[in-house]
Amino acid sequence: MLKQKLNVFISHHHEEKRLAKAWQDLIRNLTQGVVQPWYSSDERAEGGIGPGEWRQEIKEKLQQAKTILVLVTPISNERSWLFFESGFASGQNKEVIPVYYFMKKDMLNGVFRSLTSYAGDEVGGANGIGTLCARLMGAHLGVEPSDSVRLSWRGWFDAHLDEVATEREHSFTRTLFQDHFHDTHTAAQLEGRWFAKWTQEHDSQPEEVFETDTLDVWTTGERLRLVGASAKQGLERLSKEAQMTARYYPMEGIVSRKGWVALSYWSAGRIEICGTTLLAPAGVSGELLEGTWQGFTARDIHHPAAFTKGRVLMARSEQALEDYWPHLKGA
Repeated sequence: MLKQKLNVFISHHHEEKRLAKAWQDLIRNLTQGVVQPWYSSDERAEGGIGPGEWRQEIKEKLQQAKTILVLVTPISNERSWLFFESGFASGQNKEVIPVYYFMKKDMLNGVFRSLTSYAGDEVGGANGIGTLCARLMGAHLGVEPSDSVRLSWRGWFDAHLDEVATEREHSFTRTLFQDHFHDTHTAAQLEGRWFAKWTQEHDSQPEEVFETDTLDVWTTGERLRLVGASAKQGLERLSKEAQMTARYYPMEGIVSRKGWVALSYWSAGRIEICGTTLLAPAGVSGELLEGTWQGFTARDIHHPAAFTKGRVLMARSEQALEDYWPHLKGA
């Protein structure tokens, strides 16, 4: 029976390599070591991908594989890399099989929903991993396992489910953090170019405009990221090379489902600045955010940083920025 090597590529999110290894171990055990499934984050010396080799290696392994198991969880369900691997495999006429964990079948991304999928944390039933393993054996080895053979698999299934249970706990903590601290759907709506007006509040004199600048915004699965193009005074007195290093500063933060934004910013460039910003949607347009900021910074690039606080407005258009707080004077 075990004459042909089962060529299986395990597509997964790198944080969930425990699930990929659990599948590698299960298939090896069921085939008495004849089958050697492959996954990219395998930490063994003979497995995984070396530095600088990942894209070409992934394509080669996908081309070699007959079956691609796509391990889908609430975290990986929206990850573009799984879409790339499954799409590339489909284009090569490979068999793509989603295996979902910690979620219902109807929650699968539309990319996977039309495919026959299996519940990775169930053994029995038409869509359990017992049925999937029998399907794999029949497709790759040409012989369906007998009932007695399938009964002998139970110990390996139990070991597999133990690993799934451990991953469930880790997955819960990751998704809990993600759900509570960063909503990627809301964050994606903020991507693009924004304009910002920062004010300075004083104890004994009126509030004034501290600085206006532009912000380029994008998001990852875990963070909102921004790069600000500063308009600080004194930049014109620097060389052109120095202006580039002094002009830009990074910001990073998280977004709630309601669009509230918490950011931190820092720079170790020509002027060392750091601070925090809290924002909330202003109005219902989705194109204005208003809030407060505080941190160590300076109005002039040649002045030492000092603690400063004030309000901040982010707008999609320069005109909206100019029309807001028209009574304020300054930069």
